[in-house]
Amino acid sequence: MARPSGIVPISKIDDGYIRILIYGDPGVGKTPLAGTSPRGIILNGDPHGTVSAAILGSKCDRWEMRDYVDLDDAYNYFRHGGTDDYSWVWLDSISLFQERGLDATMEEVIASGKAHRQIYAPDQGEYFRNANRLALWVRGMVDLPINFGLTAHVMIQEDQDGNELMKPQIRVKGFSDRICGYMGMVGHMYSVRKEGEVRRGIQFFKDSRRVAKDRYNAVPNGKIWNTTIPQLEELIKKNLPETPKPPSRTGTKRAAPSNVRRNRTAAQRSQTRSS
Repeated sequence: MARPSGIVPISKIDDGYIRILIYGDPGVGKTPLAGTSPRGIILNGDPHGTVSAAILGSKCDRWEMRDYVDLDDAYNYFRHGGTDDYSWVWLDSISLFQERGLDATMEEVIASGKAHRQIYAPDQGEYFRNANRLALWVRGMVDLPINFGLTAHVMIQEDQDGNELMKPQIRVKGFSDRICGYMGMVGHMYSVRKEGEVRRGIQFFKDSRRVAKDRYNAVPNGKIWNTTIPQLEELIKKNLPETPKPPSRTGTKRAAPSNVRRNRTAAQRSQTRSS
C-alpha cells in the first residue's frame, strides 16, 4: 500500500493561524486588547461593548451580532473570501452573545407553533441547543484560514475535588471546557494596582484556581503584562516550526451582507417576534 498523503512530519504546522480565548471580569481590558489586532474586526455581542477599544484608538472594524442570522452571515462571509480582508476576527464576547442566542432560540421555538411557551422561561433542552449551536459556530471559525479570538466573562465552578475554579463563562455544563479545547491559547486576564498604576496581566498556565493553556508555549513563565495582540503574535510565531503560506483564494466570492440582506433579516426578526 502506498504511503498515505496525509502523513506529514509532526513539525509541520497545520495552518499557522492563531486561536486564542481571553476571559476575565467585565472592564478588565479584554475588548481593548482585541482592538489592538492588526487588520482586525470585532463581532460584538454587546452593542456598546467596543467603545472602550474605540476610545483607546483601535483601528478595527466592528459588526454587531444580534442573533444567529448575523452570526451565520459572519461565518459565511469569512468562509467565502472575507479572510482576504482581515487578519484577525474576534467574537466579543461569547458570554454576552450566548444570552442573545438564547433569546433567538426561544423566538424560534415560539414561532414554530409552541405559542404557549414563555420567551423568558427556557428549559434545559433549549439551553443545550443554544450552547451547542454556538459551539458548532466556534468550531467552524477555528477551521478557517484566519486568526480567531474569543473574549468571555469569568465564572467560578467547583472542580471534582470541590475546589473553586475560574473558567470562561459559558453557562451549560461541559461547554466551557469544550470551547477551551478548540482554542490554541486560553488566558485569564486580571488587573492589579501598584504604585498608582494599573497593570493588566494574562495568565496562560493552568493552576489550582483557573483554567488556562498555551499550546504554542509562547509566553515566558506563562504570564504576560500590558501586552498587545501584535506582541503575542510575535511570541507565538517565534515558536512555530513552520509558517505555511496562506491558501490561494482565487475565484472565491465574498458574502458580506448587503443592505438588501440586512433589511431582509430585519424583516425576518420582526415576523418572528410578531408570530
